[in-house]
Parts: sequence; structure tokens; C-alpha cells
Amino acid sequence: MVRPGRTTRNDKMVPASPCREITINSVPMVADYIIPLLGGISEDPQAEALRLTLRYVAEMTVAPITPGAPCLHIRGGPRPMLDAAEVYELGRLRFGLFGSASYLGRMGMPASMADLGRYGFVTHDQQQSRTPWEKWLAQTLPEPHRALRSDCEITHRIAIHSGLCLGFLPASALLYYADLIEIPTPSDGWEVSMWLVVDRLTLRDPVVARAAETLAARLRRVWG
Repeated sequence: MVRPGRTTRNDKMVPASPCREITINSVPMVADYIIPLLGGISEDPQAEALRLTLRYVAEMTVAPITPGAPCLHIRGGPRPMLDAAEVYELGRLRFGLFGSASYLGRMGMPASMADLGRYGFVTHDQQQSRTPWEKWLAQTLPEPHRALRSDCEITHRIAIHSGLCLGFLPASALLYYADLIEIPTPSDGWEVSMWLVVDRLTLRDPVVARAAETLAARLRRVWG
């Protein structure tokens, strides 16, 4: 028997078994919660035997549920109403308005919500964002200073942490960046219901089914 990846006597390479791949398609700004939990999927014996690959995609647009596609969708907001999909309730995640100590040292703390007009913000690239905090910003300031626009969650974190401007982050940001300061808002932050959505046809695959159950159980411990 020839092992995968070894040469035979006639020097022909025997290819290794193809990798399986599961995509985690997520709303932005939650990678610091999700990525540390993926080991529970990768360490599953069958996943290891298949040399499972996990692909993580974070984007503002809601990706469609494709029948049969091995994809775990992390969504925020109202409960998704999809007949052909299994929906796992994960809990609630709080977001807040943050600035770095250096930025607020230069600008001072806002005296009122109207005073936020003096400050720059990092926002998502879409002018009409679906996030409740950016809707609040548009209602509070008709023409906010969008110092930076990007759909990349790392860009948001760096822009806020580096002192470029204010921005919106999950409350967990305080655990990773000691110099961040949360700015009180009338709503005391925004809580978002979080969901895992998986096509039911895809769940017939035992590897996908175990991955969904594992990720849902671990996220419930964090957000539940």
C-alpha cells in the first residue's frame, strides 16, 4: 500500500485525499468570539481524518443560504425566518461606542450627544448601514464626520485603538484593548440577538451537523 504523498517505484506521485471545507459566513466584528472556538470543530476525530478546512468570511451583506453548501451562517438581528434552514438561537451581544484614551485626551469627552459632531467616526462602507448603532448615529447627527469607511473589522479596531476616531465595537473590546474608553449613550449600548443558520440539506452531512452543534453550544456559553 502506498501512503498519500509518497512516490511509487515508477516515480508517480500518489495524491493525498482532498480536504473537506466548511465556510463560516459571519457578520463583522465578532471574530474575536468565534475564531477561538473553532478548535472544537477542527479537533473532531472525523474532521481530523478528513483534513477539514475552515474558511471564515465576515461581510455586511447577508449571504444567501445555498442548498447543500457546507456553510454556517452567523447572523445578528431579528430571528431569521427561513423554511429550509435550521436556526440556532445563540444569545445576545452588546455593542458600544468607544474611543482610545489618546483620542479622547485630545478631544475631551463629549459633553452631550449633539457634541459628537466634533468627532470623527469609523463606519461601514455602506451609506445605509443595517446596524442599529449606525442608524442611531445617522439620527443623532444628520451629517456625522465619517473619518474612515470600511467593512473590514480589523480596520475598525485599528482606527479606534490607534486614536484616529471613535467607533462601535463589541463590549469584549475592553478585554483586548486596555486603553479603550466606552462613551455613554442614551441607549447604554446596543444588544443584538445572534443566530446560527444552516441549510437543512447540508445538515445531513454528519461533519457539518457536528460542526454546527459544536459552534452553537460554545457560542451559547459566551452570548447566552
